[in-house]
Amino acid sequence: METHIILLVASILLSSGCIGLLIVRLTNPFFIGLGWLGATFAAAALAATVFSKVIESANLPLLLVADTLILLAFVFLHVCFLELSESESQVPRLGIALLIGQMLSFLFYRHLHDARQMSAVTLGLLLAVQACQSAVLLKKTKREGMDAPVWFNITLLLGFAIFNLFRSAVVLVRGTPTNSQLPNPLQVTAVVIFLSVGIGLGFGVFWMVGHQIRLKLERLASYDPLTGIYNRRSFIERCEQELLRTSRSSEVFSLIMFDLDHFKKINDCYGHRMGDEVLCAVVEKLRNSVRNIDIVGRWGGEDFAEGGRCRSAYCCSTAAVPCRLDRDGQPSNSGS
Repeated sequence: METHIILLVASILLSSGCIGLLIVRLTNPFFIGLGWLGATFAAAALAATVFSKVIESANLPLLLVADTLILLAFVFLHVCFLELSESESQVPRLGIALLIGQMLSFLFYRHLHDARQMSAVTLGLLLAVQACQSAVLLKKTKREGMDAPVWFNITLLLGFAIFNLFRSAVVLVRGTPTNSQLPNPLQVTAVVIFLSVGIGLGFGVFWMVGHQIRLKLERLASYDPLTGIYNRRSFIERCEQELLRTSRSSEVFSLIMFDLDHFKKINDCYGHRMGDEVLCAVVEKLRNSVRNIDIVGRWGGEDFAEGGRCRSAYCCSTAAVPCRLDRDGQPSNSGS
């Protein structure tokens, strides 16, 4: 199959993917990153179309446009990962520098006899740099529960970078074919790999978005939005799991419940906002007073509970004593 036919097929597939991604993003605000992924597919589709024209006419200005669009597609992909990682800045500074460097290098190469060869080598190196930066970003921002999709995308990006380095080395040694219209194994392989990596990364981004939505929904359903600790439902579920575990291991499980005295006076005198700050301050002290293996949850308005397995008889005896805070927020020995 001729290379320009493969490029036209790739352009159609990428354009269809772009339209689908934009529709999904516009109809669902939770799918963050898909807008930039759609822009990635759009730039890649345009690049494939322009490359098919370059093969037919061997026009150097068109080659510059095609190379720029390909690099732009991976810069857009990096912005997509920045949005998914909820980065403070979503400006691809390195990507912009690479685009400027690519255009400046082409202006220099156009006066050389082997301009197509040097342009292909430079594009491969710049794409490798951009892919590696995206892989490093994903590695740094990896979150709990996101290992599989993150490593899937990192593997694709690093494999793509290695292929571009290999392709640049081959082009540098062997040069570009004199007749660009004849099928070239390296050229065909590059087109297939570019298309496969693009589709694979699109799937990987969808995978990451799905995991992010699931984790956010789990957090909303399991944690108290004000204090950040387990809500009543999740606390009961964790306690039931711990009770089953301790019943098999014959360990002792302790439970402490307490509420805040005179909390209504705080709301009445200083307002509910100050009451929320008091609750958060109490939770912070509670977190600093328990072990990592203990479970802390909010039982009601100003009612809290803490459970965990005991390691000594002293722990078991103190767990049986109800805990209560006085007006100053200090624990007292009076009953709850």
